[in-house]
Amino acid sequence: MLGLVSVSCSSEETSDEKENNTDETQKYITSIKKQNSNDWEVSTQFIYENDKLKYTFLDDCSGELNYYEYNSKGKISKSYRGNIQLAEETFNPDVFDLEAFINHDYTQVLKYYYEDDTLIRIQKDESFIDYQFTYYDDGKLQTVEWFIDGVGLWEKLTFDYSEGKVSKMNKKEFNTSGGTATSNYDYTFEFDDKPNPFYNLVENYNLMFQYTCTGFDYISSEDMGLKLFKNNVKKVLRDGEEIYSATYQYDENNYPNRVSFTNTRTSGVLLLTYLK
Repeated sequence: MLGLVSVSCSSEETSDEKENNTDETQKYITSIKKQNSNDWEVSTQFIYENDKLKYTFLDDCSGELNYYEYNSKGKISKSYRGNIQLAEETFNPDVFDLEAFINHDYTQVLKYYYEDDTLIRIQKDESFIDYQFTYYDDGKLQTVEWFIDGVGLWEKLTFDYSEGKVSKMNKKEFNTSGGTATSNYDYTFEFDDKPNPFYNLVENYNLMFQYTCTGFDYISSEDMGLKLFKNNVKKVLRDGEEIYSATYQYDENNYPNRVSFTNTRTSGVLLLTYLK
């Protein structure tokens, strides 16, 4: 199945979905690295503790680091985002000064708010609402609105579905007064039929608005980093024009471990690893 996860703490699954998403078959991504990378380049890293994603280090996003806290349902309740410089090739949480990072003036704090176990908004630093979510009656995500402090509505995504699968995404961007749309794009997609490792992070933890700045994750530069597609994107078309294509090689569990991609700016090959 292709589709968009219902962004909630608990959801009903069909028997087919349960069969395809058991703990035995789900895998969790640990790194994304360029093939034949330069000596000074390190990988994008996902660090887990006690069966939860606790950190992401995004070398391609200028050394962005994210730290996550969770609620009693096992979903992200708060995230901290800043930038660091690694002293070694691999991020080591055992020697990292987490308290200093959390309390740093430049660290952004996002709180996740739920209503009846459904994510309804993400708020920055307990002040201005950054993101708001609405849903169709069947629980599928309908719209995401991005607000900017002092501006108002900045961007809006609307999702359409066919036979339970996402069929189109509309993206509107607004001017600095937050009232007039300056762009209006329709996106369509082609997918493979294999599991997308980012989907597992959304389904299990509600990881949202996380763009890794890698070619494998190019769609996140267009959809605010929602990472909601269950399968891997082979093509992205914007108003009918192809802006991204990718081919994949897979491991024994059908998860992608090699991605060859081309977008409007660059192309490359990436290697992916997973928790053992």
